[in-house]
Amino acid sequence: MKALLAISALFSISLLCVRAAEPTPTKIQEWSGGFFATYAHDGPGIRLWAIEQDRSHLTGTFSFENISGPRAQATDVTFQGVRRTEDHLWPVVYYEVRRDRAAPWEPLGQSSVEGQPRAVTIKADSAPVDLYVTLDMFKPLIGKYAEGRIVLDSAHTSQFDLKDLAPGGGQ
Repeated sequence: MKALLAISALFSISLLCVRAAEPTPTKIQEWSGGFFATYAHDGPGIRLWAIEQDRSHLTGTFSFENISGPRAQATDVTFQGVRRTEDHLWPVVYYEVRRDRAAPWEPLGQSSVEGQPRAVTIKADSAPVDLYVTLDMFKPLIGKYAEGRIVLDSAHTSQFDLKDLAPGGGQ
């Protein structure tokens, strides 16, 4: 019985030691937001419509619309990406920022996506497709630069105000 108590006490002490050594997680405010707007465009267009900050990443949801209209004819568009599930397409993107609307775009780097990137084609005149992009690279630049954008390897872009990547739109 004494041996069982000693083993139990030793296990409890070692468990406490392990728990005491765990790092304290950094508090990250979790939040989400969306943009509601209508706009007219013809041909391929990408727009940011939702943002979510979870415990790990700031993720943007972009809508890729490829619609024909009176000003332009839609064509098939192909770019590199990873389809994690049927509904979650993560494109490979290049990140860029600029200090104001008149300034040139400055490259920041390329996204990294889990999985093997493959060619993804969005057919002309098809339904809109959601693209998911990690936007963490922009977070330290909020307040230092005015705008950011993502660029697909097909050269299609979506630009946005960096202040919109902060909770409450930077207000």
